[in-house]
Amino acid sequence: MVHRPTLWVLAAGCGLLASCANKDPVHPAAASASASTTAASSSAPASPSASASSSAGPEVSGSAAPSSSASAASSATHDHAGHGKWTYGGKTGPVFWGDLSAGWATCRDGKLQSPIDVPSKTETAKTAERLAIDYLPIPLHIKNNGHTIQVDNVGNNYLTIGKKRYELIQFHFHSPSEHTIAGERYDLEMHLVHKAADKKLAVVAVLFKSGAANEALKLVWKKMPKKVSQEVTIVKKKSADLSSLLSLREGYDSYTGSLTTPPCSEGVSWYLLKKTHTVSSKQISQLREQMQGRNNRLVQPLGGRKIVSFKP
Repeated sequence: MVHRPTLWVLAAGCGLLASCANKDPVHPAAASASASTTAASSSAPASPSASASSSAGPEVSGSAAPSSSASAASSATHDHAGHGKWTYGGKTGPVFWGDLSAGWATCRDGKLQSPIDVPSKTETAKTAERLAIDYLPIPLHIKNNGHTIQVDNVGNNYLTIGKKRYELIQFHFHSPSEHTIAGERYDLEMHLVHKAADKKLAVVAVLFKSGAANEALKLVWKKMPKKVSQEVTIVKKKSADLSSLLSLREGYDSYTGSLTTPPCSEGVSWYLLKKTHTVSSKQISQLREQMQGRNNRLVQPLGGRKIVSFKP
């Protein structure tokens, strides 16, 4: 029998905290947007929010079933039929995503968008339910899809919140980070994307600062494909052990947001682990070289949303 280390932390189901300021600097893509375009976007009436459960975008691919195969996990592409192409800069960059396709209007008009800036001080939730991450080493089914380096899950790895189970679909990377903490941006952010039987999504985010090389990521970086493709590269007899990156002892922050890539579907449950890790400047440079620059969306207005802090 294989021993599965389970990480426990107390969680709650209600929000407590008020909004925080958007302290993000101007993104290179935003700098090219005209004032008239910005004004038009900000004054446009909000369209009904696309549901993350019915429109899983580039940040999500595959089946929630434990037996999901690599082919199923790579079935969703970044450039869907009838949708425009998107990038992280220029006229197809984040500031323009909502105008590239009618199906992506939520990127422009949504009120629950991600990422966000998390304030340094939060209140701890009082009503608690148990959260657990249950992962085995993940076989390397890896691809460079032109927007990120992604590893598709083909094993029985999952997250539980109370009694609700979310299957791990894939994990991928953004550099620099998409979320910020009290205005501070990190050098790398990993997203672990999960889906429940009811199609609801939950994403765990892990932040990294420049420093010592990260041992847990070394194999992923070593096998990082240079060729852009929607097809996975299967690295036989090699697995990624992420257990050292998923400590819940320090707690985490939670809020309701969206996918951070088109179609920016909302209703995604986000869990930002408070424990941060290091990654070497060489590892950062390697990812950015493959992505031909930065691959992060800037922080979005928090609005009236609540951020809840959880501690064990």
